[in-house]
Amino acid sequence: PLPWPMQVIVVERPLDELQERIRHRTEKMIAEGLLDEVRGLLRLGYDRSSPGMVTVGYVEALECIEGLISESEMRQQIIIHTRQYAKRQRTWFRHRHYTRPVCCDRDTVQRVMSLWTDAPG
Repeated sequence: PLPWPMQVIVVERPLDELQERIRHRTEKMIAEGLLDEVRGLLRLGYDRSSPGMVTVGYVEALECIEGLISESEMRQQIIIHTRQYAKRQRTWFRHRHYTRPVCCDRDTVQRVMSLWTDAPG
């Protein structure tokens, strides 16, 4: 237990919007050179076991570069794995008694500020 009250405000998006944002972000990462970035890291001596290379996006890019999956499969796997990660995050926060979920929409800032100013302690 902490010696002071704590409250974490979790800003959530509707699931369909979250999934669309994940798809868009994946497309943008690939278009902005994900594969070239990973190739550059490999040239610098990083490999599959390097800490940063075991994250969503890099794992799939490595598999694509190694010829294990196609670029299309890489894209789909990044989307799927990112959705799974987001679901784990949402579940983790949901089970914390000190979190307050707030749906992200145009009134989010006002609601978050009211939660902040009305917080105990």
